[in-house]
Amino acid sequence: MTPQMMVLGVVAERPGTVSDIQRRLSDLFSSADFPPNSAHGNLPALRKKGYVRTVGGAEPTSDVYQITNAGVEHLRDWVRSPPPHPAMREPIHGKVEFATLDELAEVIIMVRADVRACQLASDEAHTRMLSEQRSRVVARRSCHGWAQELDDELSAAHMADVTLMWNDIAERRRKLAIRLEEIHKRFKSRAG
Repeated sequence: MTPQMMVLGVVAERPGTVSDIQRRLSDLFSSADFPPNSAHGNLPALRKKGYVRTVGGAEPTSDVYQITNAGVEHLRDWVRSPPPHPAMREPIHGKVEFATLDELAEVIIMVRADVRACQLASDEAHTRMLSEQRSRVVARRSCHGWAQELDDELSAAHMADVTLMWNDIAERRRKLAIRLEEIHKRFKSRAG
């Protein structure tokens, strides 16, 4: 997913200022680690393509961005098209591949740190998922209609998947660390 498409999606959900759109982008896709200027950098390009338009705000810097019909069509086409196979470009894989015996202990420390970081990300996503579930229960009492309920359910599915993804990566890293420790021990004894 590109920052530009995610910015367009955020605008489609609800119009907003550049800072509002950036905040919502960061909230929705915190694990994507989009640059903090994603909205500022992509909204002019989306406007130039005719996918968003601005409506004057109270001040020149407070323009509100809205999606256009062309933007809705572009987003719907993107949602319906199959995504490319995910590229696996995890830096730890390169470190493992090119480590020497002398560096392997440091790489193991990095892998163990990655386990903790991924587990923390999973825990944070889980906490956010539970918070959103509680908010949805309260919101359902005021009954916003089926479209809002659909958005809520899709958001819940997204957060559940993010939680599982980080948990899965943490588990993979745990297994990698164990294997690397075994390799390190075996070859350290050979090297004397």
